[in-house]
Amino acid sequence: MLAAGRDGVLKGLWFVGQKHFPNTAALASWTEISNRHNGYALFRKVDNWLKDYFCGKRSPVDFKVDPDGTAFQKSIWKKLEKIPWGKTTAYGDLSPESARAAGGAVGRNPISIIIPCHRVIGRDGSITGYAGGLERKKFLLELEGINISVGKS
Repeated sequence: MLAAGRDGVLKGLWFVGQKHFPNTAALASWTEISNRHNGYALFRKVDNWLKDYFCGKRSPVDFKVDPDGTAFQKSIWKKLEKIPWGKTTAYGDLSPESARAAGGAVGRNPISIIIPCHRVIGRDGSITGYAGGLERKKFLLELEGINISVGKS
């Protein structure tokens, strides 16, 4: 995974090579700024949080996250942050007006796992779409005690 921050604030956390991975120029500017302004402390906190997560611990996020996006995307990402560990929601529940638009915002979530876009599934319980790949999504859900088959319909 790759993390990016600015001024001690997490701006992105991606699986390397995932869909919607940021361009090199954006990464360079975030890294340069974060290294001058407490970036290392931020990345230690993110690393510790991820280690706890992958060990099945539910640690609070003790650092600020502020993803860049449109107002609609940010509203969807705020809703994602409220989905509890071990629970899922459907795309249509995030935006009753347009599950497709919600899906687009979920797919562009720049802070994987911490803003838990992997907890969003199809209305029929299927695992659909994940910028990090469906097998990773299945793994993350199973880590949280949710057993769903990839491609279930």
